[in-house]
Parts: sequence; C-alpha cells; structure tokens
Amino acid sequence: MFSASLRSTLVALVASAVAVSAVPGLQLALSGADKVDGLNNLKIIATVTNTGDETLKVLNDPRGPLSQMPTETFAISHDSGAVPAFTGVRVKYVPSVAAKVGKEDAFTILTPGESINVEHDLSAAYNFTASGAGQYSFAAVNRFHFVDPETGAPVELYADQPDAHVASVSGPLSIARRSVTKRETYTGCSSSEESSLVSAASAAQNYAAGAYSYASAHTSSTSRFTTWFGTYSAAHHSTILTHYTNLNGNTYSSYHFDCTCTDSGTYAYVYPDDFAHVYLCGAFWQAPTTGTDSKGGTLIHESSHFTQNAGTQDYVYGQSAAQSLAKSDPSEAIMNADNHEYFAENNAAAINTVSGVNMTTRRQMLKIKGMSEAKVEKIKEAAHKMLGSSFATGLEIQEKRKRVLTISTGSKNVDTILGGGIMSQSITEVYGEFRTGKTQMAHTMSVVTQLPPDMGGASGKVAYIDTEGTFRPDRIRSIAERFGVNGDMALENILYARAFNSEHQMELINECSMRFAEDKDFRLLVRTSVLRHLD
Repeated sequence: MFSASLRSTLVALVASAVAVSAVPGLQLALSGADKVDGLNNLKIIATVTNTGDETLKVLNDPRGPLSQMPTETFAISHDSGAVPAFTGVRVKYVPSVAAKVGKEDAFTILTPGESINVEHDLSAAYNFTASGAGQYSFAAVNRFHFVDPETGAPVELYADQPDAHVASVSGPLSIARRSVTKRETYTGCSSSEESSLVSAASAAQNYAAGAYSYASAHTSSTSRFTTWFGTYSAAHHSTILTHYTNLNGNTYSSYHFDCTCTDSGTYAYVYPDDFAHVYLCGAFWQAPTTGTDSKGGTLIHESSHFTQNAGTQDYVYGQSAAQSLAKSDPSEAIMNADNHEYFAENNAAAINTVSGVNMTTRRQMLKIKGMSEAKVEKIKEAAHKMLGSSFATGLEIQEKRKRVLTISTGSKNVDTILGGGIMSQSITEVYGEFRTGKTQMAHTMSVVTQLPPDMGGASGKVAYIDTEGTFRPDRIRSIAERFGVNGDMALENILYARAFNSEHQMELINECSMRFAEDKDFRLLVRTSVLRHLD
C-alpha cells in the first residue's frame, strides 16, 4: 500500500495526464410544507436534477427517492435528537437485475438539466408517536444507479444534496395501516407461481429445520457459525438459536403470498410487523428453488425480518459482503437477513485449483455437501503429492524471483517513484480522489502489459474486472495507437468482465484462477474499486 506522501505525488502526477471527459452528475433537493398538522399530511417532494452533460437512465431503486415504495428512504430527526419509528417495508433489490431485465417503468430518463419531482407520503413508512411533535429535519438517501449506455450495467452515483428540509409536525402522529384478518394463501398468483411457491415453502421449511438442528447441536465455535456470524460467543449463539427456533416454528406453506409486485429487480419484501405475509417480485421467480440466493433461502431471508422471528435488518447483501460483515462486526452479522439466509442455505464457496485445496482448511471443506473427513483427507493428500513440499531453498527462491517482471505504468515519473513500475506476482493498490487518474492508469497498463519487456511490458494478456462500468474500448484504442499497437489486437488480449455485486466479484476472481491455470499468457489482473459493493 502506498504511503500518504507517495499517494499524493502519484495522484498529482497521474491527474496531470488525465483528459477531461463528460462527468455524470445528479442533485437531490427536498421540499414540502414548513408546518404539518397530522401525519397524513406529511408529504415530501424529492426533486432529482441531472446536473451533468449527458443523458442519464437512472434506476428507480425502491430504496431511493425515485420510488414511492414505503422504504426507509429518509433520515429523519427531531430537534431533540429523537427519531420516528420506521414502519415501512424491507426490500431486497438488485440493481444489476433491474438494469438487465427491467421494464421501461423501472427507469427515469433525465436529459442534461432536466428534473423530476416525486412525492413521498411519509405516513406510510414512519410513526412519529414516540419522537413526539416538534421540528424535524429530513434528508434522503442520495445513492443512485444509472445505466451505462455502452455496457448496460448499473453505475453507482451519489447526488449532491445541499440542504435538509425542515418542518414542524403536530397533530395525530401515526396512521394505522389496514390489516387483513382473513385471507387466502395466494393473491394475484398464477397456477405456475403457486406451484413454485409450494416447492419454495418446502425448501424454506427444510432450511429452517436444518439451521435450527445445527445451532442446537453445536454449542461451541464451528466454521459454519464463524463464517456467517463471526467470532463465537455464548451470547451470540443464544441469539442465533432463538432466531432459528422461531424460524423453525413457522409453517411456510400457510404463509400468505402476494404475487402482485412487478418490480423486476426486487426479490421480495415484507412489513416486519405483518407476520407471514410475503410480497414476491420479479427476481424471485428467476431464482432456483434451493442453493445460493434461492427461493427457499429468500423466504428465510424475508421471514427473519418479521419482528416475532428475529427483526433483522439489511446491512449488506451477498455472500462476500455477509462474510466480511461477520469478520468486521459480528453484532451486526447476527442481525443481518442475508447472513441468516446463507447460514441456512449452507453453500460453501468454490475451490477451483489444487493450490486452492491447500489454502482451504479441513473445516471449510467439510462444509461442502457430500464431504466426509475421510474424503477431505484423501483430497488433501492428493493435492500435497501434486504440489510437493511447500519449502524451498533460498537459491530456488532467487531463481523464482528472476521471473518477476516490472511493468511500466506508462508514466516515466510514476515509474521512477515505484522503482521501475508495477511488479508482477504481487498485489498493488492504487487509490486517490475522484478523477485523479486511477482508471486512466488501469487502461494504460492494460496496453503496456502486452508490449515486450524492452518496452516496459510483459508480453502477456490482461484480465480486467470492472465494478464501475468505466472500461472504454475507444480509450484502449487511443492508448494502443500511442504505443504503436494495433487496436484490435490490444482489445483481443484483454479479457473483460463487469462485476455487479460483491458476490459476483468473487465468482469472477474464481473464474480468473481457472483461466490463468489453463492459459499461462496472462500477466496482469486489473480489479477496479475492490470495495465498491461492500456496503
């Protein structure tokens, strides 16, 4: 990792070489009445304006200001510091799915300078009784995703939000939500959807029973527990056991399933206080019945949101982010819905190489279905025979070091700072402020790597994993022309993939490991914005 002084120098040097290009931009403003008598009259208008110089196709994320779904879109606080209770829905939404298969009403298209006003009825999502009457400030979620016009992938964009809206709220401070006391099992479901839900409910029942049985039988630290819930403690185990006891007590086949939601990027949503009532959306129907992010697992996820089961939140989504949360904050992991789902689904990550076997613990391998201790030992022994001893003499290490190449960054000044360039067989992190040249360096090195060593290259191919949708073939062509390389050949030697979430990033890394084992010509792996999806 670069030191602070080196970072500053590197950023300054690279920034000086970056050409100015079109920059997308959004502004978010909130408005409404200054005084509100009765929560039923509390309406906030969110105005979203395209402040950039290109037309944007913005996703109508149900968790954001462009959607009127009663999610936790607003951060609201009383002058005293008190906050109203959230009583709306918990939504599982996948921007990449919405961008790929969403209908026209899943987007808002804004030309440069164009604005759109969206009115939000806050009485559908908040209860102000506990926080009381008085003056409140209102801010909104300012994270948006627009669809990249070249790749069709969602790109994260944070809107400028100059000021919070301030209003005085008095009168009745809550609105009762209409409840249904007698209802059928299905609402708005087709016969094929009903059949699919029978299988999904059965899968969820099995997942809940399996998770409860495992948690009951294991009262000390296990790999499965620490993977999804972090460092073991008796208190955390007690919390998890209580959650799965409640989930196992549910009869999923008797749930009320509402199939009227048509949002293609959303799996499902629930009102936490409306037990056993699940609203199913487009992405749910595309999921497998069992397995990672399955229909059965989704029902576990949503059921964990119910207050009488666990009252979980959605701190993060996806396997990789859930595992990271377990390591960094176990107290949040035991209250995160996806961690509950993945513990129940119990699917281990893939092992793709012989080296991967050596780097995977026996406890982790035992999590894989069909693996016994005897099988794991045989696989470990076979891997050891294929790879040989892990020890080497100092002379052998010296010979291996001779194969390390130094790849130019394309800038003589930066190369000088780095001692010649970026070394192969190592991990180098480049970071800096927005528009300081990180993407430009990635594009340049994708071409330079293909050059012969006497020109600062490595005579090899490049794999490029893009989390932001910023890879531009025309930029590769112009850089290739600068170095006297044919543009088509340069692009042919770059293996590109767009990562849509943290779990997808890990899947692409696994695929790279297999490709690199088969094709020895790869010299560089570019992975932009590693932490982009870990939120």
